[in-house]
Amino acid sequence: MNLKRVSYYLSFFCFPISILAFINILYSSYFDYFLSIHSYITTLLISFLVGLGLFFIGKKSEKKIHFIEQLILIISVYLLISFFIALPFYLSNYQVTLLNSFFEAISGITGTGFSIFKDIKYLDPTLILWRSSSQWLGGLYFLYFLILIFSNKIFN
Repeated sequence: MNLKRVSYYLSFFCFPISILAFINILYSSYFDYFLSIHSYITTLLISFLVGLGLFFIGKKSEKKIHFIEQLILIISVYLLISFFIALPFYLSNYQVTLLNSFFEAISGITGTGFSIFKDIKYLDPTLILWRSSSQWLGGLYFLYFLILIFSNKIFN
């Protein structure tokens, strides 16, 4: 088992989080929602730097990934990406604990629809955009994982 291959492919799952954080920064600055823009800047920087680090760790490895490595990749993607998605919830002005923000991120990325917030319409619009982006990203990753598992020739 080669974890460098896993880190190489894991890096590609970090960059969409950076893109979504950048979109939220643009949305916040355009509509003057500067109250929680620091949380999206933090998420952008952390996810981009972790993605870059993982890419440089695994860029010289063999690109064919085996089944056990695929399973490790899927589990590590859900854990790492959920951490990145949980950052804006944790750093927001709503005083959400780390466990609750991680729960919100997991429910968003898995698409269950559970939420820690009582009434979502009273949230900051940028946080609503972040929450819906996490659900969209979770659906995209789920489809990608189905292709990854059922097609072992995807990374040849």
